[in-house]
Amino acid sequence: MQYIDPRFRAGVAALAVLVFAFGASVCLGQDSSMEQLNLVRGTWVLKSIYKTQNVQGPGVSEQEKLLGTTVSVSGSVLSSCGQSVPVKSIKVLEISPDDFLTDTRTRFNEVGVDASSIEEVVLNDRRSGACFAAFPLPGQDIYIKSRDELLIDFEGVFYRAVRTK
Repeated sequence: MQYIDPRFRAGVAALAVLVFAFGASVCLGQDSSMEQLNLVRGTWVLKSIYKTQNVQGPGVSEQEKLLGTTVSVSGSVLSSCGQSVPVKSIKVLEISPDDFLTDTRTRFNEVGVDASSIEEVVLNDRRSGACFAAFPLPGQDIYIKSRDELLIDFEGVFYRAVRTK
């Protein structure tokens, strides 16, 4: 039988613990993402636009064309703006008022958020599809206001979205 140095065994054991712990944390993160995806899963109708100063892309007529349309999110597909794309990535972030202001140049109170933070769900790194031939699909940047109401950021335009199913 071969002799194995006890320090080597201890190092292998420590490495195994680290690999297991890392794998568990990755799984926990994925479970959390799946829980948040479940909160946004469904069909949502874009009811209104929050008037803010940070509109980056679509003009007023394009913004208004989306009112009354739906955004549908399933476990594997996002449908909006007349298109469907596969959901390839999900990122969930806890956003503070300061981070929201820094990222969007918009304050929580301008978009009807009265909380100390809000969860953001980003699908496909905001890069799938083509709405109005120039912009990614609406519904890839979602803020969870409640079980039945979302805030959807579409190129700096914030829509109030209400669950229909």
